[in-house]
Amino acid sequence: MATPRTASVSVQKSRARATTGSLSPACDECRIRKVRCNKEYPKCSSCRASNLPCEFSNKGKRINHTKKLVNDVELLGSRLGKIEEALFRCLSVVEAANTPRYGTPSQPPSRPDSDGREDREDSRRSSVDSDDSWSDGSSDPFSQAERDSGMELSDCGSPLASLYSEAQAVSDHLMAAMAMDDGQEASSPRGREASGIPDDSLRAHLADACGLFQELATGPPPVSEPKYDDLPPALPPRTLLEGFVDAYFVELNPFLPIYDRQSVMDAIDQQYGGRSETPDLAWVCSFNSILLHTLEAKSSAARPAGQTGDSTLERGLVVHLLLNARRCYNNFERLLQPRVANVQSLLSMALVALKYFSFTMFETVFAQACQLARTIGLHQIAPGIPQETERRHLFWSLFIIDKHASLVAGKPCLLPSYGCAIPLPVSKSGSLTEDQFTARISLAAILEEMYRRLHSARGARRGRDQLTRRASQLARRVEDWAVQYEHALCPVGTPEASQVLAATELHYALYICRVLAQRRISSADSRAKRREYARAGLRLLQELCDGDQTGGRRAGYAMFASVSLNYSLILFLEVYMQVLQDHPREEPSDVALLASFAARADALAAQTTATSYTARVREVSALCCQIVTRLHAPPGPETKVDPALTDPFWDLNNAISADAGWDPTAATPRMAASLPAHPDPSLFLDPAVMAQSFSLGPVFADQVPVMFDSLLDSFAGTDTALGLMQ
Repeated sequence: MATPRTASVSVQKSRARATTGSLSPACDECRIRKVRCNKEYPKCSSCRASNLPCEFSNKGKRINHTKKLVNDVELLGSRLGKIEEALFRCLSVVEAANTPRYGTPSQPPSRPDSDGREDREDSRRSSVDSDDSWSDGSSDPFSQAERDSGMELSDCGSPLASLYSEAQAVSDHLMAAMAMDDGQEASSPRGREASGIPDDSLRAHLADACGLFQELATGPPPVSEPKYDDLPPALPPRTLLEGFVDAYFVELNPFLPIYDRQSVMDAIDQQYGGRSETPDLAWVCSFNSILLHTLEAKSSAARPAGQTGDSTLERGLVVHLLLNARRCYNNFERLLQPRVANVQSLLSMALVALKYFSFTMFETVFAQACQLARTIGLHQIAPGIPQETERRHLFWSLFIIDKHASLVAGKPCLLPSYGCAIPLPVSKSGSLTEDQFTARISLAAILEEMYRRLHSARGARRGRDQLTRRASQLARRVEDWAVQYEHALCPVGTPEASQVLAATELHYALYICRVLAQRRISSADSRAKRREYARAGLRLLQELCDGDQTGGRRAGYAMFASVSLNYSLILFLEVYMQVLQDHPREEPSDVALLASFAARADALAAQTTATSYTARVREVSALCCQIVTRLHAPPGPETKVDPALTDPFWDLNNAISADAGWDPTAATPRMAASLPAHPDPSLFLDPAVMAQSFSLGPVFADQVPVMFDSLLDSFAGTDTALGLMQ
């Protein structure tokens, strides 16, 4: 039993503790560890001994140290995840730079993995399967050539690079077979006369093809450096721009909605209305790119209609628009401010560089466009802000082109899906045009997954069986996509011309995905399926371009330009290799498909620089076409094979030298002051009609396609005298 004195002492101590605690509570660390705090300044003795921060952040409530620990762990896990993704990207870039695309790569550095057993199993499978051809069975003629050279196609980072490498191996195998037949026929009395072996020119073409394929698979892409002529970029003539802007938004912008029509019209009024002292470089580049894209589309559409297509006026306009574009590239640093208009101009300039200049320039400009888009938050949800629809369409346009460039270059995506906070659009919005654009976005996401799981630095280390399982899953996903967007692939009723073209491009992209998936599937019927899909894709383009319906060929040519730049040579090379492997039992229809593709590729690259991606497509397709044509119908020793085809419209003449027909001192065209307010865009394609509004001098002495590499340099200093740019 407590005495009265003891009870009074206890009450006094409790009151003292209560008074002291209310005036100066313990610090945060002492409260967490539940130790006595002497509340000294600047640190209590406990925090000073443990070298901990001594803070009194919450005087009235005890800190929930469990919740704080959970939050710290979550934050740490998030940061580690970002670091891991950055390391994987760095590893992919380093391996792509240091490892040859065709050959045995260096062993990647080992790293700790939570699933170490799976990695060891994949390594064991890879070592076991290294002597086999994973893409086909042993019956494939290419399988033996692949095993002999010790190459593993799964090591190639880019599917296009692996196609180049495989095409090179197929060509080498055919040359070896021809040399063996020569040795056998040498002892025959009749010799080569009794055999069906082609002449020596075919061997020369095969050797050239092997060298070209090796350069494209392992060598760096060609570089085109824009030269500087000390002239600033200039606004194109307003009359010319307003005459083409309607055609651009009706025929071209729905495929890739980079711009909003009202924003462009407001920018035209602002830039040409005198309200700004100096023109905005972003809109100068955008207006120039809009004119280039529309003029080329109109020119291409006019060629199958029977018009000249390479008229003096048209070629002069393209030259001066390219001069202005080159000056825009030389002022590239002025477009790096975080604005939507700058992202639009950079993306449009990148597409111009892809067609007219070089793939390297395209990559440089496009990478800046993607970085700028992330800086201003185009990849995030921003409801309620002005121009929300325009921003969203611009981001998805970047997203689609990014996936195509990733597959072609064999590099990680710049705008990955996991870093995008915007959900994919719904598949059925009520508008066929919107649904077709949504289908392209969804297919682009599948292409990204295909690169990440099958062609990236991490995915390429998987074994053959695991690659087959992954490719089969992606093939099923592609077929599910085809079912989900069947209404976009096969429009009902009477769709517009642009919607028919969009459906055709979706079909072509579908065949591309099927071929890429089948190339990673090890099965007996993989080769037959690839042949079927590649034939169907090329036949789709041929029928559209050669159609007799009204406007069919014009639409087909525009469609060919789109798919050749966006989807490259995948289907073409697949059919080419099948023809070489099946020789001498190749199908004549396959040769016709390759010849049709090569003819249109030549016409598409008629007015580009030698380093452009379009010129690369033409070079590859023309050489392959010559080889398969001679294999199918070998000419005699005195016969000269012309790369031009039987269609009289398509001109396959080689590009003339840069200075032919060009004289910088000759009379130059000037724009007359009496232009109509809104000229018909078709007028710019007929020099006879345009003679009423333009005064043309003898700038072009011929009417054959020319390359623009040195032509731009020769005209760089005379642009101010032409009066084409304000």
